[in-house]
Amino acid sequence: MWKRLEQKLFPVSKLPNAFEEWLWDLDDEDNPAPMSRDEVQDCIRRGEFLMEMFVPEHGGWEWTREMHVARVAHFCVHGWDTPIWVDLYEDGDIGLDGHHRATAAFYLGKTEVEAFINVFIG
Repeated sequence: MWKRLEQKLFPVSKLPNAFEEWLWDLDDEDNPAPMSRDEVQDCIRRGEFLMEMFVPEHGGWEWTREMHVARVAHFCVHGWDTPIWVDLYEDGDIGLDGHHRATAAFYLGKTEVEAFINVFIG
């Protein structure tokens, strides 16, 4: 059973970190290297930002590595106002809806982010 807690600040250090481990599925790579801060910085410098999640001209939901980096770069520059969703499991695992925003928070050196917290009790 899930218990939803109120929106609150959540420590960034407890979130999955794309700079340590690649967090998304890629059709063309089996074991991709973690995202690098240089990749994000290069996207920002070039002004390459991906604002939308669904990109029809790129196959809809079929994302490339470059698209994920551009999405993180977008949040680094433009910020976000939607809290991430964090699912806390009994075994200590964390589920997350907001990997791009969490990665931007790591890049920006934030210590906390707004989050809706769900706790599995069961």
